[in-house]
Amino acid sequence: MTPFKFHLARSSAPVSSPRCGLRGIALIAVAASLLVAGGAAPAADTSWQSGTTPGQWSTAGNWSNGVPNSTTNAYTTSSGASILLGAGAQAQTFFVEGPIGGESLLVSGSLALSDQLWINIASGTALNTAVPLRLYDPGSAPVSVTANNATLGADPGNQGAVMLDSQAGGNVTFAVTNTLTIGDDGSGNSVYSYRYPSGGTGSITANTIQTSVKATAGADDYNLIRTYNPGDSVTATNLVLGVNGSRGGADNYAGNWTIANTSLGDQT
Repeated sequence: MTPFKFHLARSSAPVSSPRCGLRGIALIAVAASLLVAGGAAPAADTSWQSGTTPGQWSTAGNWSNGVPNSTTNAYTTSSGASILLGAGAQAQTFFVEGPIGGESLLVSGSLALSDQLWINIASGTALNTAVPLRLYDPGSAPVSVTANNATLGADPGNQGAVMLDSQAGGNVTFAVTNTLTIGDDGSGNSVYSYRYPSGGTGSITANTIQTSVKATAGADDYNLIRTYNPGDSVTATNLVLGVNGSRGGADNYAGNWTIANTSLGDQT
């Protein structure tokens, strides 16, 4: 069966949805989220101290400044993290600093971010050879991450990735209330499921999913969203590939996608 697949080059014509309104909504949402992340004054910042040794999110000693709450910015270390979330883990913004020395792994539980997930790693590795953030359920420990917004690859040359790794019987959820940005000004960014033909379920939801927001982003089509497994799903009101005419990709090799409005190419 031929998969549902969108890849676009510059100047592709948009498909459905008002041309101007959708872009305006998406860019306003991203601008607001970036402003909050850059200018907010959180009650405290705290960094993960346990490295890749598995540890509980709720253990104060695993953090430099105590357990994060909804007004705290939480950071991984440059070597990555292995975090057992438990019930009710929270932070304001979660800044993922791996995989310079290793990926960050979230297992077993739920994480709620009152602001956003932020992954903005200096590139230097090929796409998907290193994963900044893996949401992992081995089959009996569901994982969910929810955020107001999510930004992967904010700066030129920087990138980020979120992998949904759900094995047989597992369930992994990545939910963004407003805008999921895959490549604001960087390329090589992705949100995708790990390939398990007989795996569990992986769910990606957002109001707007957008790729390659700035004209300098996406020199290739590696700002993308992709699913591989029958239990995967993608749900969004707006899917905008190549906001400023740069490239983006959306590949459904298996799974169920429900998209109300899809736009390709320059939305001006």
